[in-house]
Amino acid sequence: MATESLAAQMRAKRSELMISELEGVALLLFEERGFDTVTVEDIASAAHISVRTFYRYFPAKEDVLQVKIDRRSKALRAALATRPDDEAPTRATATSPFLGPVEGHERPSARAASSRI
Repeated sequence: MATESLAAQMRAKRSELMISELEGVALLLFEERGFDTVTVEDIASAAHISVRTFYRYFPAKEDVLQVKIDRRSKALRAALATRPDDEAPTRATATSPFLGPVEGHERPSARAASSRI
């Protein structure tokens, strides 16, 4: 099994960091100004990069949102994989520490959870 060169590992890490940085900047701008009013130029400027560099990582500003969706989906798959097979998926996701609040389900309090142990 071939291992990646150090240079390839560094490029991949740099790319991950840039994607994460751009996502954070874009989400902040979307929250402050609204998705429709924020341009790629605004995101690039706030991230101190060129528009061309933005497009190296994302085909369009809408694709920035896909990063969060992909992370959430990965967390959901991981949460479901660790739960017992006979547990209902809605229960598994509602009680998973890997996910944020799930609409329609209350998370058990620490006291309630410890009383079941």
